[in-house]
Amino acid sequence: MAATAAEIRVLLAQIDEAYDHQSWHGTNLKGSLRGVTPRQAVWRPGPKRHNIWEIATHAAYWKYAAWRRLTAAKRGSFALDGSDWFPSPAPARAPRGVRASSSSTPSTSGCAWRFVISASRGCHDDLAAAN
Repeated sequence: MAATAAEIRVLLAQIDEAYDHQSWHGTNLKGSLRGVTPRQAVWRPGPKRHNIWEIATHAAYWKYAAWRRLTAAKRGSFALDGSDWFPSPAPARAPRGVRASSSSTPSTSGCAWRFVISASRGCHDDLAAAN
């Protein structure tokens, strides 16, 4: 059963609210990601638990999936290979006896984290424009 235009508008309004509008549930996704460093994003709260990096990419992917359904775009056009959950880079570990510095390393680079943030915004904008 296809959604009506009114149902799609309500869905998109709810997605907008959760992403970058004042929300009943507290801080929205965009606000939650603001100021997160690459090192913080790959920190894992426990074994088999998702980190911020993976949750942000997961949210971007499902906005992409909804956009694809609304626009009949072809599968496989998401920026990363795969679907649903995407692994984050492993946090860098300093070699034994070497004190870890605060600078980023290739596995937790700012460039890769900015890509995740950009993908989140881009997928949100594409979905909002699908109305």
